[in-house]
Amino acid sequence: MRLVVAALLVGAALLRIPAHAAEPDPAAASFDYLHVEANEGSASGGHVAIRFGGETYHFQYHPEGVLRLHRDDSAGFLHAYGGLQNRDVHVQQIRVTPETRALLRRHFNDRFLLEERQFAILAALRADRDLLAAQAAARAGGAEAAVDVPSAGFFADGVPGRPGAGDVEPLAALRARIAARHGELLARREAATRAALVELLPVGAAPPADLAPHRYPVSEASFAQRAAELLAADAALDVLRRGAPLRTDVVRVVALPETDLTREELDALRRRAAALETRLVALAASSRPDWGSALLLGMARLVTLARSIDSGRLVVLDAYPEDATTLSPEDVRPHARHLPALLDDARADLTAARRALAADGALGEAQYTALETAANRFLELQQATARGTPLRIAAGPLLPARSSRRPVPSLGALGDAELHARLAALQAHV
Repeated sequence: MRLVVAALLVGAALLRIPAHAAEPDPAAASFDYLHVEANEGSASGGHVAIRFGGETYHFQYHPEGVLRLHRDDSAGFLHAYGGLQNRDVHVQQIRVTPETRALLRRHFNDRFLLEERQFAILAALRADRDLLAAQAAARAGGAEAAVDVPSAGFFADGVPGRPGAGDVEPLAALRARIAARHGELLARREAATRAALVELLPVGAAPPADLAPHRYPVSEASFAQRAAELLAADAALDVLRRGAPLRTDVVRVVALPETDLTREELDALRRRAAALETRLVALAASSRPDWGSALLLGMARLVTLARSIDSGRLVVLDAYPEDATTLSPEDVRPHARHLPALLDDARADLTAARRALAADGALGEAQYTALETAANRFLELQQATARGTPLRIAAGPLLPARSSRRPVPSLGALGDAELHARLAALQAHV
């Protein structure tokens, strides 16, 4: 059986073509209806999607009992369903007028953006509700309230860096550059962050019954998000102060010919590290609310760049999302004969991404993300092929985002009566 097979219906003739064949011109007056055949295990149900050139829209069932519209990169959609899940994809091209195609694509895109907004609001309200409930329980003698802090899971908690260790040196150099550029900024930000955490209060009144996006912006809803942003800032400052090492489970490095770096590639990584350090110096003084999580991710990447340069071997962060679909070895085993071909494709993608390393000029953010993504996909398939490990699946570019659960200081400025009133209002709506 072919790994990836699609069907193109032209008139009454059904032609089977590779799913990775050239896509129709996005400007053409047509769109594609995709039917994904059922397979085994986690792929036991059929699936359908609508493709407009490089964008594919499809509904997926979520555990909370709702169908949500997803918008995926078309190549990533075919890779996930046709390649990794070994499912035949049938494609029927639907010819329409240019106006109809534009109307359909706009409708799907508008619905996707609206759903994303609405579910973001719902998630923010639930986060507020859960944090208030945890605060109420803590006052009654329960466990300490906590929130998930983006990017705080890259570095080891409470572990000071060792002088001369590889992870300490790039962070020490960054700290010195920040001090030279901004003086006592880090100490001032640390004091301000701690004070803001102590004074943290829920924002705004109780949510209305109508949760339409224009009626209730997320920024007014989520003080839990603000708590996470402040805790991320606190974590970033702590990492900088002690030169914390990366956790071992967030780093991907394997001694393989595909990860050995040439002299030109190492020079490009040095340029990338220098440019990243300059950006992080500016970020340390940024007023953006999520500067802490952005600084944590940047520092983690800075350390992996230093490791790559020191070892002569490509080292990257584990970029798979924490909720990525994972195929067990039992799910993968019936299709093990296909893994070498998939690995060859991933190897080719990694080779293509590495060409940017030897190109003239600095390695940009998009290019480095492409390299990080390609390395992760290759190493994921290589380990599944060579060692029989579980295989994670995620569509589109991968961005490292390791969170960590951190305690939230008690809302001392909020009395018991007001806390329970706000909690009751939220519980009545979400």
